[in-house]
Amino acid sequence: MRPHPLFGTLEVRICDSQSNIKDTMAISALLVSLVARLASDYDKGRKLQIINTRELDENIWRALRFGLDGNLVDFKKQREVPVTDVIRELIEFTSVMHEKLGLKKYISSIAEILDDGNGAQKQIRLYEEKNDVGAVFSEVLESNPLI
Repeated sequence: MRPHPLFGTLEVRICDSQSNIKDTMAISALLVSLVARLASDYDKGRKLQIINTRELDENIWRALRFGLDGNLVDFKKQREVPVTDVIRELIEFTSVMHEKLGLKKYISSIAEILDDGNGAQKQIRLYEEKNDVGAVFSEVLESNPLI
């Protein structure tokens, strides 16, 4: 996430293309919770963590390359940690905002994503099972009644 220099808005530049609406709502709720938590901390005078650009770039590359199957570098702990653990920590960090903002029902769907896989993982598994791109396409359509 980063502030847009011209529009005064916050851009979300990753994880913005989900294969179903439920996952989109879950991730959006987590991002809204994160922004609310960080804004609240800032308003209370708490120092926000500043991340070195090199470190951020490393983890962005890892996220793009490996998705939920990968590891990120925890530079404070000086070790790799599974992406799924980082997401669970993020859910805990933002938990104070989930109910306050009415987002708890959406956040709970993230556990399903972590347990069952995201859209990309599911599509890869389905393709490996059926060896048929058409079956993958049909599944995406069937799992999204609003499309």
